[in-house]
Amino acid sequence: MRHAATSFVIFVLIAAPSTLSFIHPIVQIRHKPRCGAASHAALRMKQSVNVGKYGVDVPYTEAAYDPDAADEFFRARPLTSLGRLGQLVVRSSGFISNVVLDKQLGREEQMVEKRSQELLELVTSLGPTSIKVGQALSTRTDLLPAAYAAGLTGLQDAVPPFSGELGRAIIEQDLGINIDEVFSELSLEPVASASIGQVYKGKLRDTGEYVAVKVQRPGVLVSVAQDLFMMRSLAPTWKKFQDINTDLVGLVDAWGEGFVNELDYRKEAAATTAFSAAMRERGLGSVFAPDVVESLSSIHVLTTKWVDGERLASSAASDVPRLCGVALNAYLTMLLDTGTLHCDPHPGNLLRTPDGR
Repeated sequence: MRHAATSFVIFVLIAAPSTLSFIHPIVQIRHKPRCGAASHAALRMKQSVNVGKYGVDVPYTEAAYDPDAADEFFRARPLTSLGRLGQLVVRSSGFISNVVLDKQLGREEQMVEKRSQELLELVTSLGPTSIKVGQALSTRTDLLPAAYAAGLTGLQDAVPPFSGELGRAIIEQDLGINIDEVFSELSLEPVASASIGQVYKGKLRDTGEYVAVKVQRPGVLVSVAQDLFMMRSLAPTWKKFQDINTDLVGLVDAWGEGFVNELDYRKEAAATTAFSAAMRERGLGSVFAPDVVESLSSIHVLTTKWVDGERLASSAASDVPRLCGVALNAYLTMLLDTGTLHCDPHPGNLLRTPDGR
């Protein structure tokens, strides 16, 4: 247990801290009197100054992973990388020391629940890359002790959000809209938050449809780029230390390309639409992704129709065999036919709708 837990922490040491906030309920938007227009304009101007954090001082753009550019970029900023590494070592040293001490004192079983919670808090504080790794490991009890993996399920849809006010400002700036004119309702704070973005629930003013508006975390690209650079730089040393017969640099590059591609929501929108179409064409219409609202989507904002449902883990026992059969057929179809896989199938991303889809 000690080896698995400490190895995981060492792997995610290279991530960046995230911002904490709170979640508030949905409210109805009403048009404001024109007498307040000046103050609202001033607020938007102030927000726009703070919003423009995408694509600023980064080695490459979204969906354009370039390890050579990152190497040149971050090696020209050695103090930044060293400062980040030092910060992350300090953050993680307490947890690692506790796990080692538990092993020495023979109290691992008694402390496992507490350490599981500490690991969740640590991974959450380390930022997008570590959260992404933690989400993947939350379903891998073959790689991580079961209690630790169970604790990491908290990363699946309950990652601390960034400022709701900032998120709403990003929606307006990135889409070039006025929220009050487009939405009759939009939650003041996110209803869910994940590793690289958070979701608001809204109601379109022109159609009355409910939608999910996902907004990317500001500054996530440079954070992820630095994490990947450090992982890539440390990979040869880790390979030699662990005597692993695997191309770790190539592994980081393959994962990094997919991760950076994920930061361009336009690609996600296209893949979402293609996925649903492919399932329908093959008689698997019960497996679908939410419809994309293209007019309200961009690189950093993705709007889809709202889907109500429950987690698969909450489904009735009598329904599990049918759902497993549907999932198996869908994945075999993706693997053997379409060639495009849903690559993030943790429970937080899979729902069963009231009509059984």
